[in-house]
Amino acid sequence: VGEPNWDALKPFVEPAKLAQIIQTKVNAPQIEISSYGIRERVRTGRSIRYQVPPSIEMYLRERPLYR
Repeated sequence: VGEPNWDALKPFVEPAKLAQIIQTKVNAPQIEISSYGIRERVRTGRSIRYQVPPSIEMYLRERPLYR
C-alpha cells in the first residue's frame, strides 16, 4: 500500500485542514482482519483483542454466538 492520494481530497477539504490531516497521519502496519477470522478465533477460544473494539469483544464473550 502506497502513499494516499492527498490531491483527491482537495475538492472536499479546506487547504489548512488538509495540511493538518497530512501532518497528523500515522504510519502503522496494516493487519488483515476478516469476519471469518474473528468468528473462528471466538469459536476456538482465542483472543480477538485489538481486532475489534472492546465493547464488541465483551458482547461476543457474554453471548455464545460463534461457539
